[in-house]
Amino acid sequence: MDITRLGELRSKDLERLQRYHAAWKRLQEKEAKSQERFRYIMCLQACLSAVSRFNALMNNLVDLLVVGIVVGLIIGLFLGGKRRLSNVVVGIIGAILGSFLYQQFLSSVLNLSLPSLTLDLNQIVIALIGAIVFLGILKLVKR
Repeated sequence: MDITRLGELRSKDLERLQRYHAAWKRLQEKEAKSQERFRYIMCLQACLSAVSRFNALMNNLVDLLVVGIVVGLIIGLFLGGKRRLSNVVVGIIGAILGSFLYQQFLSSVLNLSLPSLTLDLNQIVIALIGAIVFLGILKLVKR
């Protein structure tokens, strides 16, 4: 084989090797960009999930406050007296306590399915139970 021919082959191999190397670099850059996009998408999903959980928490808190106020007014009707603010506070604490007790202990055993109106009747019943438990605890503490 001719020496000049070997030089041509080597230069062609070198060019081919350089093209492969350039293609490999482009592929790595593409992969890095896709990983960056993937991280960006995962970050967005995490942010959206956190926002939706926060909205659900705020909705639950507003529901608990409204139900607690209603239960406090109902307790005021049964107990009488002019302490409306304390009855409302007892109702709100009862709603929170009842919701906690229901989620921790009773949700698997007791499945309340009362008709749903503007205010959920299930929540009012659970809040009433929580308020009664809270008032019972208050009476035990006062003794």
